Amino acid sequence: MMKVVITGANRGLGFEFTKQCLVQGEEVITTCREPVNALNLQSLKETHNNSFQIVPLDVIDYHSIELAYKQISSLFSRIDLLINNAGIISGSIRRYHAFGEFFTEDIVRVFQVNAIAPLLVTEKFYPLVKNGNQPKLVFISSRRGSISQKEGTSTYSYDASKTALNMFGKRLAAHVKRDNVILFLLHQGWVKTDMGTDQAPVRSPDSIKGMLHIIENATLAMSGSFLDWQGNLIPW
Repeated sequence: MMKVVITGANRGLGFEFTKQCLVQGEEVITTCREPVNALNLQSLKETHNNSFQIVPLDVIDYHSIELAYKQISSLFSRIDLLINNAGIISGSIRRYHAFGEFFTEDIVRVFQVNAIAPLLVTEKFYPLVKNGNQPKLVFISSRRGSISQKEGTSTYSYDASKTALNMFGKRLAAHVKRDNVILFLLHQGWVKTDMGTDQAPVRSPDSIKGMLHIIENATLAMSGSFLDWQGNLIPW
């Protein structure tokens, strides 16, 4: 039984990760900003009470990260799999801001959530990860972060934040490899979620099933890789 921690799990991909990990029999802790309002997660807890915990975490608030670490370390002596899933597409109500509409607060918030937070969460939780059984760190990135494949003129902040996340992940993978910790970045595909919209061609259960298959079979040799949900390498 793996001990799994998933950030940003109250909806979308994080929620589906949680469901499938619980079905596989893993012991799971998920995080979100307001657990009391995360009705989907609360419903899961009713049926998986012995193997499932929900911990409050605002990934851009370092005090919140510290409190979450204290609570999780009281429940888990190790983390076998940490999935940095929390992410946003825009720092405001609008889904994105095009050229001519940029403002600092939007760009900064997107970078804080999508790029900086995974690095700081991983750093704080790393003592538990090092104690894990064949430990793995996963950063949920996006093909939009690939500079060589970038086309179009939308989602500037989101795309650049994922490029930054890729750099953080690639650099960190070399560091944690010394401790036999596997770290890689995954693109979930264009998935039917609140962020991906109903126009997306990939179903959330299929995307998560594919990514969990990659995670399960990951080796130290693939640490630092950038892959899609079907296991295909994505160029940086």
